[in-house]
Amino acid sequence: MGSGPWAYGNALSLADCVLAFSILPFQNMLYVATTENLGVTAFDPQRPFSNNPKLAAWWRHMENHPLVGQAMRDFFAESEKTLAPLIPNRSPSAYGIFIRARAPRP
Repeated sequence: MGSGPWAYGNALSLADCVLAFSILPFQNMLYVATTENLGVTAFDPQRPFSNNPKLAAWWRHMENHPLVGQAMRDFFAESEKTLAPLIPNRSPSAYGIFIRARAPRP
């Protein structure tokens, strides 16, 4: 992370987009699998990256950007629609089966 509000430099760049959209799929799965099912918050959307103030500030900056923030919200909503039919009961074991079924075989 750079010294400014963005991942690298003083303006929104490809680095911000790559970082944000690399984190988003994991955010969704971690939140649903842990918070909804186990009662453990691995990713709290209300307080993201609470143990890393720089990353937390960057995430809030991204969420508040008019274009990027909307794209992030759209991505989250679409991934919810995609996961819902694949993992209907949203239990930890269902997530494990879903992940193992898609894991590459040696």
